[in-house]
Amino acid sequence: MMDVAIVGGGLAGMALAWELNARGVSVTVFDEPRDVRRASAVPVAMAHLFAGRSFKPSDKLLDSFWTTKEVLERWRALAPQSVRPQPMWRPLLKDDRSSAQLLESWERERAGLEAVGVVVERVGPEQTQQALPWLVPSLGALRYGPAWSVSVDALLDAVRAELMTQGTNFISERVDGIEATGKGVTISTTAGRRTQAARVALCPGAALGDWFPNLQGAAFGGELLVLEDQPQQGPTALVSAAGGYVSIEPGVWACGATRWPVEQWSQRTDAQAAQDLTARARRLIPSWPHHDKAKARIWRGARWLFMGDRLPVVGQIPHSPRVYVLGALGSRGLLWGPWSARCLAALICDNTPIPQRISLERSGKTPTRWLFGAALMAL
Repeated sequence: MMDVAIVGGGLAGMALAWELNARGVSVTVFDEPRDVRRASAVPVAMAHLFAGRSFKPSDKLLDSFWTTKEVLERWRALAPQSVRPQPMWRPLLKDDRSSAQLLESWERERAGLEAVGVVVERVGPEQTQQALPWLVPSLGALRYGPAWSVSVDALLDAVRAELMTQGTNFISERVDGIEATGKGVTISTTAGRRTQAARVALCPGAALGDWFPNLQGAAFGGELLVLEDQPQQGPTALVSAAGGYVSIEPGVWACGATRWPVEQWSQRTDAQAAQDLTARARRLIPSWPHHDKAKARIWRGARWLFMGDRLPVVGQIPHSPRVYVLGALGSRGLLWGPWSARCLAALICDNTPIPQRISLERSGKTPTRWLFGAALMAL
């Protein structure tokens, strides 16, 4: 019998496998055949400390970010081409309310940022234009680091290969049910396999709502436009403003946006996504090529959010002492995933309580919130 079976081989599942492997736990990962539209298949993503419009150095962000920094640096040693350190730029655009809010937050939180060792630098308009000659004229920018551009799909392939060399087992089959027995948990797959594990950790990504349909949450779609074989226009950089983000690297430009309600997102075409993302990119880079005149590809994927506070849900399923869950990373998987996985590994191995801010208790006291979907075997 395996020690821990992980259901899901995306970012959450791989981060948990990494942490458990480091603790000497025998792990098997059930990773169904690759779905190119899952969030962990995104070809370009950003990892940085301030994903929103606030520079408030909250403990919940700092704890998570330092773990992300540590893990990404280790993973970078495995796949240096997939984890690329970059400066993070937040342009201050004219007549842009979000830019004004960001600047006000920085001015208010500056002292607190420096006290915890985080430096956010304000860069003037001329210096910003010199550093980013392709950027739309601005009132300057706020620049900080560390930050990374991450090819998540390629990175997870490298992490998977490393885990396999260390004894982690991978089964490329879809799990469609789990059932408690006297000896552990029986796992059933659509291929007809039935196997047992002492414990099971569910890391189903955007399918979290299928496993727990009564949980307060929803799936959202994200989209990314990648232009390849592009000429280099100044230094590489990550830029976030005007409702989107862009990554400029040698030969590859990318523009992304998140938070489409999944009902709208599922009805959109790749052509619509390319048109919208091109328009977003041109708000920041006027010279951004039209997508049909460049070597372009579109990635579109779904994420799941816990709507209570939009933070991850991590812990032991109520009334199911051998079953755990790690999910609801949303569009900030790189920010929350490694730390959440470390917290769950500590619970599984040492019975260390999950921090309240990501614990399952936030979902409410109603037991039915954690009932399994009808298509899955109840515990």
